[in-house]
Amino acid sequence: MVKLTEIYLEAMNSAVRVRQIYVNPAHVVMVREDVTFISMLHEGRLRELGVDPVMTFSRVSVRNGGTGNYEITVFGDTESVYEKIRTTQKALLKG
Repeated sequence: MVKLTEIYLEAMNSAVRVRQIYVNPAHVVMVREDVTFISMLHEGRLRELGVDPVMTFSRVSVRNGGTGNYEITVFGDTESVYEKIRTTQKALLKG
């Protein structure tokens, strides 16, 4: 499992929240830049979280059994998130 920091909008009041999550690297389908949260950062909507103004965000698509994929947004650029997932997956395969 790989530990990532997720950023998300709370459904009830549209508040932005952050939490630690664990993702099975074998179930990751795609990693891409998340422009929605990058725009929110540049608009100042993430200021209350203390997010660094140069932070980037990536959207990770995860296979969800037979029901399709779901997406999560995490802190970090696509390259660093991909490397973290790839490195963890290699360690699991050797283990």
